[in-house]
Amino acid sequence: MLRFINIVSIYIVSLLLLTSFIYLKDAKSYYDSGINHLHNKHFIPAIADFTHAISINPRYKEAYFQRAKAKIMLSEETKIAVKDIFGDLLKARELGDRNATYLLWKKAQVECYTPQAQINTNEEIFCLDYSFNNLKTFPKTISHYNSLLALHLNNNKIKRINTLLIFKHLLILDIAHNDLTYLPSNINQLSWIVELNLSFNQLRALPHTLPQLKNLKQLYLRNNKIEYLPMNMSQMQSLEVIDLSQNALKKLPSCLYKLKNLQAIYLYGNPIPENEINALKTQLPNTMIYF
Repeated sequence: MLRFINIVSIYIVSLLLLTSFIYLKDAKSYYDSGINHLHNKHFIPAIADFTHAISINPRYKEAYFQRAKAKIMLSEETKIAVKDIFGDLLKARELGDRNATYLLWKKAQVECYTPQAQINTNEEIFCLDYSFNNLKTFPKTISHYNSLLALHLNNNKIKRINTLLIFKHLLILDIAHNDLTYLPSNINQLSWIVELNLSFNQLRALPHTLPQLKNLKQLYLRNNKIEYLPMNMSQMQSLEVIDLSQNALKKLPSCLYKLKNLQAIYLYGNPIPENEINALKTQLPNTMIYF
């Protein structure tokens, strides 16, 4: 009897594995058909095929990404807004598709809505420009824009950014030329941020959680009052550009030596000893160092 149960169990497991294989194969064939439609600019059939592939395999990251592309191309061709582009790209990114992050970044750099234009549109908003608006606090009227990827709040009088942390998907945040005196320790909640501009504020220190922004590529801290850097900055392996010019740095932590992807670092206007600059040049020979 026990032998019979074992045989049945093996049969069931084998059947499940075979069924999973068939489903994955079907998902792949739908995906390939969608790619073919996409190449021939048949966007609606392409979207349908990618949707079939996703319904069979909900973790098919390439299908989410290609469906988003098909929707974008359909929208551009028909001049009609197509919904859920943002959701597809976010899902693809969540599943590990780097192309989705790049496409989201591109969308964050397109047309930005001003406060007035924002009121007059029914389209999905990816970028808002509230610069030069004499703001002292964060505008609560934009807190419901879940698709926001880029937010420009530069040249205002903002002192705190705690409420900005609701925008979990932000890729670009420009809050230069404000009155910030500190950054909240939970700034690491902006986990997808790629560009962060905090120049021309009143910052004296950076929270130890800042280096946890592991997708950050560009960090601008020019003209603050920063005296030291977090010792765990070596975690920021995606960092390509950092501007620390016009601060109060007297010493560079050795953790900077480990930022091997760093393309440029700006340090002029700081009382840093020349021997530390030379050590940095030795450790990062491929990095442009401006001092």
